[in-house]
Amino acid sequence: MILTTVEVINFIILIICVL
Repeated sequence: MILTTVEVINFIILIICVL
């Protein structure tokens, strides 16, 4: 389930930072 665009962007940024 998708929350908001901001939540998705923050999640992607977090993954990129981990990688």
